[in-house]
Formats: sequence, structure tokens, C-alpha cells
Amino acid sequence: MAFQYSHRTGGDSVIPIKEFPSTENKTYVKGYTAALSSGLITNGGAADTAIVGVVQETIATATTAGDPVKVILALSDVIFKVDYVAGSKTSLTDADIGTAFDLKSTALNKIDLDDTTDGAWVVVDYDNTAGVAWVKCLAAKKSLVVN
Repeated sequence: MAFQYSHRTGGDSVIPIKEFPSTENKTYVKGYTAALSSGLITNGGAADTAIVGVVQETIATATTAGDPVKVILALSDVIFKVDYVAGSKTSLTDADIGTAFDLKSTALNKIDLDDTTDGAWVVVDYDNTAGVAWVKCLAAKKSLVVN
């Protein structure tokens, strides 16, 4: 499972979606993270520092610079549900709540339980049976347009 919008903690039920102009020659996959680079949306990656949110719909054909991409904004009260990748650390515990994990470099739609270096996705809850965590984006890793 890629990142999925779960809910907002502030009581607002509106999913915060905004269109951003894309960079050239990119495809975008629903549920993958998105970052801002020189005012344009690009695919997110491990150790990102300008995260905007999560792509809302797949764009399978390469974009032309400026084509619109819908992104669910990673506002401070927005929670996403996401799979985690277990390695030497095989599950989450209550002690991991509040810990920021990075994306798995070989599976950019999942968080990596072995990587807290440059972590951007803070665990707020988890379900080890399902292998998922509920996360929010660390403020220091977000683009200023969503802080």
C-alpha cells in the first residue's frame, strides 16, 4: 500500500488538495510523496527536505513542464496510513510513536523501520498485524508552502 489519506486531527473533514505545476518528463503515482523544487512538483524521495504531500492521482504519461498535479497537502493535522518495510527492526512499539522514519530508498511508497536518519514521517499510531503505520510529515522536512 502506498501512502493513503487517513484523517485530520484538527476536526476538519475536508481533504486538503492543491494543484501544483509539474516538472518536465515525469510520471506521478497515486500514494507516492511529492516535493517542491524551484516552484515545481517532483516525485518525492528518501531524505527529502521540501515535502508538499502525497500525489492524489496517477499521471501515467510523461508530463510537460507546468502540467497540473493534484497533491494531498501534508498539513500539520493531516495523517496518512502507510506500509512499513521491516529489516533488522521488524515491528513498531509504543516507544516509536513520535519517531521520524525515512522512506525506503528501494520502495519509495513505504517507510523504512531501519532508517531514522533524515526521517520525515513521524509515527502517530501503528498496527503490526497489518504492517502499517499512521504518520504525519515532520515540520522541518516540509516545503514552506505547507508549513
